[in-house]
Amino acid sequence: MNIKKITTVLCYLSNKLGAIDKLKTIKLLYYIDKQHLLEYGRFITNDTYVKMPYGPVPTKILDIINEPEINLFDEDKKYFNEYISIQLDDRKRTITSKKIPDITELSKSEIKTIENILSTYGDYKGGELIDITHQEKAWQNAAHNDNLAIEDMISELPEDKRKKLLIYLQENTETKKFFHALQA
Repeated sequence: MNIKKITTVLCYLSNKLGAIDKLKTIKLLYYIDKQHLLEYGRFITNDTYVKMPYGPVPTKILDIINEPEINLFDEDKKYFNEYISIQLDDRKRTITSKKIPDITELSKSEIKTIENILSTYGDYKGGELIDITHQEKAWQNAAHNDNLAIEDMISELPEDKRKKLLIYLQENTETKKFFHALQA
């Protein structure tokens, strides 16, 4: 997981929307990752989404937002805390950007995707986004606490594009496994 990229995305969202609650952040991240997957064949955050009662949740990012002091190593924790403030008020976590991050952590396609999702969903409240994410095929088809299936996330693509993307993702996964095995 690239903590600099995650931090940059969270700062970007907060810089655009102001202080943003955890629930809305998590829902926006789902749509950001889904849209980038559909258009460019990969997630921005590189996290895994699971089905939870309030919709799809990026597991590692949720852990970081809930307890950055526990879920990050020292260097990553220092970087994250330099840019992000997480306040807990009334059992609600709010994310605020402390300063503008190095935007070069994000590609042009990533910035474009974030902007598109903000223009589509940025004005919604977290509760409204729960209702919207509950309409997602990937969330509906997953069992509670199970990973959302990529096949369901990309089901809205035309069949030929969907098949090509699945082949690409499979090949990319096999390549990553190969290189990880070489490093072991």
